[in-house]
Amino acid sequence: FAIPHVYTAAQESYTNNILDELDPDRSLFDKVIHRDEFPQIVREGKDLRVGADNMQRAILFDDKLKNFEPQNFENGIAVVPFTSGGVAKCNNGSWTAYLKEIK
Repeated sequence: FAIPHVYTAAQESYTNNILDELDPDRSLFDKVIHRDEFPQIVREGKDLRVGADNMQRAILFDDKLKNFEPQNFENGIAVVPFTSGGVAKCNNGSWTAYLKEIK
């Protein structure tokens, strides 16, 4: 049903630190894209065509509206900013169970 990816403007080292908390065995996300691979993320926003095979099934969750621009704001859902305390709040098992269910 779904092929979850991580698409972040963070550098690889920071991304890996977060994934160590959220997905330590690296089984939840099929692809991880960060700014070290695609530096244009910082300037141009997150173009889902980089990782999505089917744009009709692609959704970007982000706290920065500019990241929705490459899709003309059609595939974006705005969320509250992620904070350092957010890792602990998210890592309670419920969201990981959901991701495993939709994969």
